[in-house]
Amino acid sequence: MLVSTNGDADQTYTNTLSLGTTPVTAGASYRISANPDGCSPEEISVDPATGEVTFTKALYDKMTPSDLTQPTDPPARITIEATYQGKTASYTFTVTDHFRPRRYHSSVVVGNNDIYVLGGVTRMNFVDGGSFAFTPRISSNEVWRSSDGGLTWDQAAGATRFTERGNHEAVVLDGALYVIAGTAGDSGFNGRNDVWQSTDRGVSWSRVTPAGGSVSFPMDYGFASAVLGNAMYVMGGIQRTSVPPFPRLDQVWKSTNRGVNWTHVNASAATGDKFPARSQHAAVVLGSAGAAKLY
Repeated sequence: MLVSTNGDADQTYTNTLSLGTTPVTAGASYRISANPDGCSPEEISVDPATGEVTFTKALYDKMTPSDLTQPTDPPARITIEATYQGKTASYTFTVTDHFRPRRYHSSVVVGNNDIYVLGGVTRMNFVDGGSFAFTPRISSNEVWRSSDGGLTWDQAAGATRFTERGNHEAVVLDGALYVIAGTAGDSGFNGRNDVWQSTDRGVSWSRVTPAGGSVSFPMDYGFASAVLGNAMYVMGGIQRTSVPPFPRLDQVWKSTNRGVNWTHVNASAATGDKFPARSQHAAVVLGSAGAAKLY
């Protein structure tokens, strides 16, 4: 089997080709089998000897919109086809070295090296020139990872991902990534009442919530989350109802089986023993071992 992968740096992508376990260093041929619309031959090229792809600053600027008002598709992808000894393979890379501008995403840190940006809204409805622009909101299921303190970014997610969303939460438990609830769609209020898990650094994702089921807590978005011990918590937030304004909550829910089931832990607390209802807030854990507390 001919295998083709790529490593990337700013504006240069180099293909690594192998036949079985043997690297191919010469004798292969490469061609650009798909390139972005509006891209001229002068803006991108591929070295037929090495598979190294280079593109100009003009193409980079063209394919990476600078703000959320750009009604563009996701960043341009270029596909290179390699042929060697009658076998073919291809690889696709994205013309960008960073995630697009977004809001309502979530961010977490895994271990001591990896920063993640997950999902979010990459296009919004905007007021432009004094009039409201009725462009659809576009929610994302992208997973971006940086291992150098945020200097450069790569898309981590593969073929299986959580469904598109924004206004969600993400936590890390025992090295695994979790994405919790949120909203999606043009209105921004279509609920995502589920939990997704990745145990391979964000590459592949599986739905934790039982098939056909949903999370039992009522908050849809705007809530805060945290991990304390072996439990996940969600707190506060907004519950969607049939007619706005939607109510804000003072509830705290807990899961001890990695998001499958949730328990309302402050249901019996008196009003004075709960924080006032709120949304778009944050939660942290301070302390170690048995002395750790939620704030």
